[in-house]
Amino acid sequence: DALPISTLFNLIKDNDSLSIKMHYQDIISRSIDLKEKIVSYDFKDEGIRKYLNLGHTIGHALEEMDLGLIHGECVALGMIPFVNKEYELSKIIHKYIDFSFLKNVTINEDLILEKIKNDKKLIDGKINFIYCEKISDMKFIFLSDEELRTKIREIIYEISIW
Repeated sequence: DALPISTLFNLIKDNDSLSIKMHYQDIISRSIDLKEKIVSYDFKDEGIRKYLNLGHTIGHALEEMDLGLIHGECVALGMIPFVNKEYELSKIIHKYIDFSFLKNVTINEDLILEKIKNDKKLIDGKINFIYCEKISDMKFIFLSDEELRTKIREIIYEISIW
């Protein structure tokens, strides 16, 4: 049986890459099970399922830029400016990225902004993003171009310090 979600969360948060790699099948299995339950509960993407989009708007734009990153790395980078820095999920995101092969990635601020503006979540010139204060406190926010540029710069800064 798959690991319970709290055990899964703590396993990733509290352990090094070797321990995580030892449990990767459980981690993937539990993640798939959880996503499947959410999708079946909210099939039309009108409620809780929208939270699965955390990090995906910027993540998909990064994927389109052909930077040599896999989907999970792009989404993790896209999550960085939308997760409370004090929350443990932020540490997990950074741990995942530290374990990836993120090297020599250069993000063109104007190009990524252009790709994001083609996103389906654009409403009245603003894009709908999800902000995660903590798992039980997620909300939708709309950003102007300038606010989005600030978020993109945060990702660029994070990449520069690795």
